[in-house]
Amino acid sequence: MIRILLSFLIVQLALNVFSTPRPIQPIIKKLLTEKGTIQIFSLVETQWGEFVDLPDNFRNSSQFLLKIPSGLFLNINGTGRLYKITQNGNYLDFERVDSSYFTGYNFGSLLFNMGDSVYSFGGEGFWSTNGDLRLFDNLVTHEWHALKLNKIIHGTFKLIDPLYQFQYIDTLNRCLIISGNSYNQSHILKNIILDSTLEKKLFKLDLKSGDWTELGIKNFQSNQELLQTPFGIYNGDFVFDIRNNKKYLTNLHLERSKMFGKATSKNSISITFCIDSTIYFGNNNGLLDSFTISRSNLIDTGEPAYFLKETDPIISTDAMLLFSLFGLLALSILLFIINIKQRKKIKTEVQGHSNEKIADMVIMPIEITQEKAKSNPLFRSGKIVELLDQQEISFLKYLYNHSADERMTTIEEINRELGTFSKTLEIQKKMRSDMINRINSKLATFSKSAKPVIEKQRSDFDRRSYEYFILPEHMKLVEDIIKTNID
Repeated sequence: MIRILLSFLIVQLALNVFSTPRPIQPIIKKLLTEKGTIQIFSLVETQWGEFVDLPDNFRNSSQFLLKIPSGLFLNINGTGRLYKITQNGNYLDFERVDSSYFTGYNFGSLLFNMGDSVYSFGGEGFWSTNGDLRLFDNLVTHEWHALKLNKIIHGTFKLIDPLYQFQYIDTLNRCLIISGNSYNQSHILKNIILDSTLEKKLFKLDLKSGDWTELGIKNFQSNQELLQTPFGIYNGDFVFDIRNNKKYLTNLHLERSKMFGKATSKNSISITFCIDSTIYFGNNNGLLDSFTISRSNLIDTGEPAYFLKETDPIISTDAMLLFSLFGLLALSILLFIINIKQRKKIKTEVQGHSNEKIADMVIMPIEITQEKAKSNPLFRSGKIVELLDQQEISFLKYLYNHSADERMTTIEEINRELGTFSKTLEIQKKMRSDMINRINSKLATFSKSAKPVIEKQRSDFDRRSYEYFILPEHMKLVEDIIKTNID
């Protein structure tokens, strides 16, 4: 029994530790001594450890580093394997923590984290490129699980090729932001028309809801080395603040050759990461260097990091035209109903001034002669006098005299006539409008024309102002009303 138990423990130890000891590189030692989460940006293919349990076809695969509060981890490109890195004296130990088996589906995937949550996005394999978002279950199954998204945005992040390398991890809002890719997503289909505009666009994935949205068009090139800072994405010349959509020029004046070097150089950068305002970069050949960037190093260019996507119309143009026609029709009907009610209201007011039938109050035709008007019982009865008060009749007579002289009445003259010349402009306008509207409404019942008795037109000397007059076709009506009042 003891022999069986001992054999079992040996097998478990062999399954969990499948690496040969390796000296600790300065950049790894720096990551091991830091606590909390660090976003690590991989730039070129790098191998940080040797794993004897790997199949031969994965022995030369690139390896990604991941720093979360529970430790430093390593992932083998094209697999779901995760190894926890620990320090053993002057060497590193790699302990496998996953139970995944399936491989070859996610070469060039993006490994990132939000706190202790580890994600893998996109990748290619088996003759297609995917847009899957996978979450590692580090508590129960120790396997990767695909999450549901509202749509598929294919993604691959090929090392050494910066064109496919843009990503921004927004830990504050728990979002992943990437640029689109215009490459062939299915390698077994022919005659595919590729959309070359995709690589100019930015897309945002909300990790809480699983929804993709298009942000807009990038205002920078993706074919440059990029790394993430507290202020945004830095490419050696500019900082692109994706979260606040700003573009900054930097005054650091760093030598790009010192930072990024060449792919064949011993000092070429493998990874970069940011702690507070210090950017660290290094490789597995002993390189570890850093520089500091602060808000004072940023110069606002006044340009956005990306041009916002135009909002799609909620309804189509045809639908908008149809709704507009229905709206105009409904408005016309409403105005017609209001006009009818207004006329009924005026007639009701007229009826309230007399017990006689409304037919007895119909005014004689305008072409009636002055002699007939004097003998007409309507004007003798004083009904018009009761309909218009003395101030209204006086104002009407004032306009009539000017119109008879073939001249219009200015606003200043009307203000003097109404006694509002010393009042505020608002009060002047209201009293003037009330007087004219009252007279026009009352006389509309007796007029055979749809036009108002008192009309206005813009002044020839000041187009912002109006002048008032009595329409010629109503002059006889107003004359009869004035004469009746005198009598």
